[in-house]
Amino acid sequence: MSDAKAGMAHHDDAATREGEEIADLLSEIGRTFKAQLRGLADSPARHLSLPQRDVLVRIGRRPGCSPASVSERTGRDPGQVTRLVAELEGLDLVERERSVEDRRSVNLKLSRKGRTLFAHMLERRAALSSDMLCDLSAEELVELRRVLQTIRGRLRDMPGDP
Repeated sequence: MSDAKAGMAHHDDAATREGEEIADLLSEIGRTFKAQLRGLADSPARHLSLPQRDVLVRIGRRPGCSPASVSERTGRDPGQVTRLVAELEGLDLVERERSVEDRRSVNLKLSRKGRTLFAHMLERRAALSSDMLCDLSAEELVELRRVLQTIRGRLRDMPGDP
């Protein structure tokens, strides 16, 4: 093997290892962040499962959304979303309304109790985010956001299930 090819192979191996380490870090950060949110003893959402929280957050961020859009945004199958919405409805956190445009469809929104819980969840998330990022400068935060958005865009552009 020529020196140039050997150098390229070494570079590719190093880039692959670096990519794997970055992927591991991103995954670990996501898991740890979610675990920290779940682990807050005084969290108002501590009685909800992680899938229930995901659905509640999606509905809270997009009042009037359809179950299909919740399924798409959370990556959960439509049947699971239907069950989760029914559970959240049973807890008086979510309401279904018939769509004005298409009476066969329903739109989802948070109940008053759901909106209160969602607001508390956002406050907790903001406090944890602030604590997590407090050692970064404003410039580092801008760069981190830019890099993460680039990675997210690349992943979304890849073929296959997101």
